[in-house]
Amino acid sequence: MIISGGENIYPTEIEHILSAHPSIHEIAVVGKPDEQWGHVPVAFIVGDETAEAAIKQFAETELASYKVPKAFYFIKTMPRTASNKVQRHRLIESMHKKS
Repeated sequence: MIISGGENIYPTEIEHILSAHPSIHEIAVVGKPDEQWGHVPVAFIVGDETAEAAIKQFAETELASYKVPKAFYFIKTMPRTASNKVQRHRLIESMHKKS
């Protein structure tokens, strides 16, 4: 769970809704530290990088404004464990390297 400005945000809810977009093959949402809000959601996407504007617009129409990811990071493959779970900590580490 991500707490942003006192609101509880569930990454799986965002992932479920945004995965309906045809340009998204896989998605994982994590919290990014933010001075104003505590944390904000950001999305890691395996999919069509050229569709970022369309994905953002889709998110804005389907999600409450505080749930819309503040950044979209396009990656080639989703890091997974041997049991096929997304390694969210590796996504967070890569986000810090990009900042």
